[in-house]
Amino acid sequence: MRKNTSIIELEKEYDPKDILMLIEESYNKNYSKLHSIIGHKDSPIHNYSKPVQMSFLDSNENDTNSIIEDIMESLKDAVYFFTLSKKERTNIIQRLRAYETQYLKLIIERLTFFITDVDVFTKPEWYKTQSKSNSDSLNKLYQFCGILRESLVDEEKYLTELSKTSYLTAFQVTMSDFFVFIKNIGMIQKDQITLVQNIFDGFKVDWDEGDRENIRISLQQPAMLHSSYKHSTFQSILMEERLKNISSDMGSQIKELILAYRKFIRRF
Repeated sequence: MRKNTSIIELEKEYDPKDILMLIEESYNKNYSKLHSIIGHKDSPIHNYSKPVQMSFLDSNENDTNSIIEDIMESLKDAVYFFTLSKKERTNIIQRLRAYETQYLKLIIERLTFFITDVDVFTKPEWYKTQSKSNSDSLNKLYQFCGILRESLVDEEKYLTELSKTSYLTAFQVTMSDFFVFIKNIGMIQKDQITLVQNIFDGFKVDWDEGDRENIRISLQQPAMLHSSYKHSTFQSILMEERLKNISSDMGSQIKELILAYRKFIRRF
């Protein structure tokens, strides 16, 4: 009998919690440094304020400080990667992606085994042909697991279609919320690029910048695309089609669970 890998064994192999701990430590260690770069008197950030709908709880006096704090929060994962070499960044993002892929594969395998094994919920009898129970509660359980599995297969497809990782991948992923935020406050392209240059220069980031256009093409555009994937909801035609024959309560539970999986899978 094939030995089934457990989540604990996956964590031992890839140790993602160790990386998350290093990310947290790096952000705390570099908090003041990041704040001084973004909030520098010559920083373009001082030319902007939050839209009314984003800042109604903040006073005008503290609006700039609030923007700085929000930008820093959007870079919480990225700061760790700012401090790594190209090779280290590539290795770490490959390790995290491998963990995500294997984690998802393991969950899908378990769901598949459950919903295809006719003996799971049958009465054990010696000489009679067994068939799956048709009780309403068990049918709902199989239905729930079936829809969850279909949706996680979509996530698996998303992972397989990701472009090959490079030394820029970590930035394209972890800076996605940053680029969305500065766009939402109306920051013009020129100032966006300047702000990125200031941050990278301040951290002496190991990368071949080339020119300002390279930041737009190599970082900004891929980051915005990743954000659209990461924050997309499940109001799609496909999802609604899957949920149309089940109760709204079960549908809400499935959506909540799938969104949690998506947030987990698409963090890196």
